[in-house]
Amino acid sequence: QLIHAGADIAEMRSVLAQASASQDHVNTSLSALAARIPPSLVFGEAEMVSVARIVGAPPGSPVFYGSAATHDALWAALPDATIAHLSCHGGFSTKDVLDSALLLGAGTRLTMRDILRADPQQFAHLRLVTLSACQTAITDFNNLPDESIGLPGAFLQSGVPGVVGTLWPVADLSTMLLMEKFYQLWWGEHRDPAQALCEAQSWLRNVTLSEIRHRLIPEMRAMQQRGLPPVQWQPVRDYLASHHLLPATLRLFEHPYYWAGFAFYGA
Repeated sequence: QLIHAGADIAEMRSVLAQASASQDHVNTSLSALAARIPPSLVFGEAEMVSVARIVGAPPGSPVFYGSAATHDALWAALPDATIAHLSCHGGFSTKDVLDSALLLGAGTRLTMRDILRADPQQFAHLRLVTLSACQTAITDFNNLPDESIGLPGAFLQSGVPGVVGTLWPVADLSTMLLMEKFYQLWWGEHRDPAQALCEAQSWLRNVTLSEIRHRLIPEMRAMQQRGLPPVQWQPVRDYLASHHLLPATLRLFEHPYYWAGFAFYGA
């Protein structure tokens, strides 16, 4: 509910800002609310566009955004896919581990139960599943007999050779940058996936604010040129504006919170 509320508030703020009759105190209140409840995965689309570009996804490849990224759409595309990259929200269920799920578009979910019950041909061509989402690799080590029980283990058991998951809720922007670097090293430079992830984490730990600006400014302009609504590109502008007084050499994502939660499983 908060995820959807954040998107609605940001959209309302954008609309009212263009209305000459709007009250300043209303805009101020909405801006404060929008800062407290940001819209869902502001950088999710940019992450998907970047990954698709790096791996050379041909025109017409099944890349789904927002409400189009439903369970049925994903499930229909998986049998022919070699990479499944999911930039979304996720969660681990301690009450019923099989209810652990990736939260997809239009209120749908891909559960651990779905993965384990799938036909063997469903994932037959997949080389890598990247779960670029929150808490996709955690397990309940207090109550479960095996620490490997979780979403990554479910994909491995279903025949996928490699899975990237996360151990805690991860930040949106830093995750986008990390994933972009990971695919550049793994796909572009043919690194071993575990090595590529390790090098990408080291890079994110040391990346400077100046380098982040160099990456985000062209992305924001590209989103504006594509005619995307302000609710999608304005958070990028707001992020840059909020950091414009900080030193260019500052390493924003040096803390382990931003990079240490990612792990590779498999071969």
